[in-house]
Amino acid sequence: MSDLIQGFRMPEIPQVKRPHVQEAESFREGLKLLYESLQRGQQEDEEIAAFYETARDTIRVREIKMAGDSVLILAGKDGSGNLTAVAGHFSSINIIYKKIKLEKEKERIPIGF
Repeated sequence: MSDLIQGFRMPEIPQVKRPHVQEAESFREGLKLLYESLQRGQQEDEEIAAFYETARDTIRVREIKMAGDSVLILAGKDGSGNLTAVAGHFSSINIIYKKIKLEKEKERIPIGF
């Protein structure tokens, strides 16, 4: 009998993610895919920028990260150049992508995911 079970291993059972976690990850991935898609059509003197608007300010988003199961963190700079971070449930986040002209001698600012 020991020869029969020698070397036998139980198959790994994949971890099933909760639906809200799958939705949040899918939302973030969708933001990334849209950004990458918009980049394909840009000219040398253009870049794709992401913005998040609040009641008081507009933030130029430079990073989009997951925090916990369904919270997105947006990090960037506000209109005054201050480093700013916003945390929110993925369903409350609205990102605006814009194709903008680069100023002379400026380099593109990529968005990190």
